[in-house]
Amino acid sequence: MKPLTIVLPDLESTGPILDVQLGNSPTGQRALRQHGQAVPAPVSVRALIDTGSDMCALGGLQLLIGRDLLAKTHFAYDGLGNSFTLTV
Repeated sequence: MKPLTIVLPDLESTGPILDVQLGNSPTGQRALRQHGQAVPAPVSVRALIDTGSDMCALGGLQLLIGRDLLAKTHFAYDGLGNSFTLTV
């Protein structure tokens, strides 16, 4: 597992946000190529980690990371340190 720690100067007001890239998995890429379709380039989005959401949601080009993904990680919120760590 590889931890990712992000320090935000105003974590309390912004919340645990991070920039991520969304793209097709290697399996999805192979399937598209086998059907003669182009593989779309990854898309950069800003994500908010929300422990109150039971699933991830993509609206426009923003992402809400919910418990469905958090269940496969370790998430630590350090309010005093203005940081959070996500270990995948």
